[in-house]
Amino acid sequence: MKPLRKNRNHAIIPLSIIVSLIMVYLTVINYLDYSDTLISNEQRRLLAVADAIARSIEENVGSNSVYLNIVVGDTSFVKTMDALHEQSSDNINQTQSNEMEQILRRFMKVNNAGIIELTIFSPKFELLSQHPIDNPFQLTPEETDEMKAVVESRLQKVGDTYFPDEGSPYYTIYMPVFSGPEFLGVLRGKISTDYIYDKLIKPVELGIVGYASVKTDETRLLMHPSSGDIGQELMKVRRARFPQYDWSELERVASEQLVNRRGVSIYHSIWAGDASGQRVKKFSAYSSADIGDNFWIVTISADYKQVMEVIHKNYYITLITSAMIFIAVIFALINFLVTRQRQIQLEESIHHNKALEKLNVELAEDIRQREILQKELTKMLNKYSAIFANTKDCIFIVDFSDKHVGHLIEQNVKALEVFGYPDEDISTLTLEQLDIDHDKEDLEERFGSLDIGNSTLYETVLAGRKGVKVPVEAQCSVFELDGKRRLLYIARDISQRKQEEQILIRSERRFMSIVNELATRMKDESYEVDTANYDSTTLLHQKLEQINIQLEHMFKKELDENRRKESLMLMQSKHAAMGEMIGNIAHQWRQPLNTLNFILNNMMDELRDCHIDEASRRFLDKKFEKGFNIINKMSDTIDDFRHFFKPQDCKKVFNLNETIELALHLFEERIKLYGIIVEVLNHEPVMCYGYSSHLAQVLLNMINNSIDAHKIRDDKMGAKYSDKKIEINYSVNGGTLKITLFDNAGGIDEEVIERIFDPYFTTKDMQNGTGLGLYMSKAIIEKHFGGTLEVMNKNEGAFFTMTLKHFLEEENER
Repeated sequence: MKPLRKNRNHAIIPLSIIVSLIMVYLTVINYLDYSDTLISNEQRRLLAVADAIARSIEENVGSNSVYLNIVVGDTSFVKTMDALHEQSSDNINQTQSNEMEQILRRFMKVNNAGIIELTIFSPKFELLSQHPIDNPFQLTPEETDEMKAVVESRLQKVGDTYFPDEGSPYYTIYMPVFSGPEFLGVLRGKISTDYIYDKLIKPVELGIVGYASVKTDETRLLMHPSSGDIGQELMKVRRARFPQYDWSELERVASEQLVNRRGVSIYHSIWAGDASGQRVKKFSAYSSADIGDNFWIVTISADYKQVMEVIHKNYYITLITSAMIFIAVIFALINFLVTRQRQIQLEESIHHNKALEKLNVELAEDIRQREILQKELTKMLNKYSAIFANTKDCIFIVDFSDKHVGHLIEQNVKALEVFGYPDEDISTLTLEQLDIDHDKEDLEERFGSLDIGNSTLYETVLAGRKGVKVPVEAQCSVFELDGKRRLLYIARDISQRKQEEQILIRSERRFMSIVNELATRMKDESYEVDTANYDSTTLLHQKLEQINIQLEHMFKKELDENRRKESLMLMQSKHAAMGEMIGNIAHQWRQPLNTLNFILNNMMDELRDCHIDEASRRFLDKKFEKGFNIINKMSDTIDDFRHFFKPQDCKKVFNLNETIELALHLFEERIKLYGIIVEVLNHEPVMCYGYSSHLAQVLLNMINNSIDAHKIRDDKMGAKYSDKKIEINYSVNGGTLKITLFDNAGGIDEEVIERIFDPYFTTKDMQNGTGLGLYMSKAIIEKHFGGTLEVMNKNEGAFFTMTLKHFLEEENER
């Protein structure tokens, strides 16, 4: 036995070393796997950034093409171009050339996407006009070839990228100009790459030193943080500036970019602006942007060391931790071996005590289990005793030995309260003495078929000690206790139910007697009315009328409740649908409004050159200004409606003054149309908590009704009357907010003023009113603000009062 233990102890040390080495190996494998995952994720992220920039560049070129297409389609542009086209090359009208320059200047003023020059050429490549005019102009041979291609094909073209000796690189877009089928010339747009660099390339942040750059398909630097290298080939710049390095790796990457046009790589290079020339490892991702027949390469560069710094740090910590674990395992093994040797020496002395210790443990466990069982039994006994004592039903325990009903054994407190039999007398009482509706034979016949776990339910009458008789519903079941059968008798008092049944029976009998009496009298054809019979018949009719009235009242109450729920759901769905519809309208109207604004600008430019008198010019200027104001107001109104009908998911704090101003703003034109003066008598800020759109809906309904009332009064009088007004006021008193609205439109007819808050009741015709506005307003005030909405006639007008009791909430309730 001892040699076996000794060999086992000697085997523990190499086994522990192997386990520790496996842990170190797994740590290294985990690091490499995590490193590969991190590199892959970083490359995907950089490639996504490169793709996004490339697509943005293509969208910029496309938007400039669309913009130039709008220019050549403009009526004033084509008209002036047509006039210039009719002039000879030696006799170009300077006035028309200046007019074309003003048109180009106006278009240049609107553009903000990088166009720095617009020039117009005749089909013979003659310069007709340009803006800016102070820029010296000369076509390069390559641009001349591009212009010839456009003249021959008469199709728009995106030209090459050019690097002038002075100024920033640029590319060109050529747009043919037509007047009907006639070809008039070419519009050339010169677009600087500075706009693209400032808006899309320069803002990109990639760590501490990372950046984005763009090259042409000839590997010439087009956009780069080192502005001095713009226009030069990448490899020439690197070899000339740092000849001591081997640049074959970067040359391979640059070649792959031209062939693949999209991908990722890792290479060594120099950071832009680093005067030390230190060579570093970089992440790179590249994607191409199509520019006409050519393409640009968008390159994203990030510091490899910065990205991998986190995993390196974790790697070193993991290695140190593994080494510490290894050392700790060795020391633990040594300590284990020493302790094991000492333990072996004690094992023999301990072995003799184990049997006795085992017996002691078993005895202690037996005692502990008995204590636990005793606690569980006590707990269960207390629980069932509490149920037995506190239940609202009367419970009796009855002897049921040999399936014969015997004496009562026990009762609960409720049974003592109801029937009055004390516990000392209960053992002398039998069940047939308690159940006065059944004798012993009936009870034994009912319970004789019961077995343990079965139950039966029946109704009977139990007698109390002082002659009290209680109708009960008895549920009986059989159980076994201490080897003896017992009957659990649970009696539930059904006195109230019996009384209700009797009341219902009596009501039915009275109703049927009335109906039968009425039917008998109506059937008697020879019946003649006398005073006594007339009084009894009238009384019978009155009883039936009362019954009908009660039924109508119940039906009307249920119908009104259904209508209220239906109206609330209708309002919510209508608001959601209107919000979506107005959002679509806003999206569809933006472009036509912008086009209308553009047309008005063109008309103003045309009228400046027309010979009209000063009064007419001022008149037209006012009309143009009014047109611009209407366009802006339409745009603002669309936004107001869109935000108003946007559904609110939760309550929030809102300004009552702003809600009132929004409601008035939406009716501004109708108010002006009918010459109504609206006054808000209180301007103190009041902050409310709740659904602002719900309160605004109530205000809209009230204001709309007041405007309609003024209109109806105009129609009745046959002319517009003066001094029409609507007054809005509010005040705060403690926790109550009171909002009032008054109009002097003649008030509400006293015959209908009590019904105006009823659903579907309206004083307007069916085309102008649904009868739900005031009904929904009252429901909103009562349900969402815990308040009231009332109306009265005052000073020849209608005076509405809204009282909001829950318009403010405590901070903890928000």
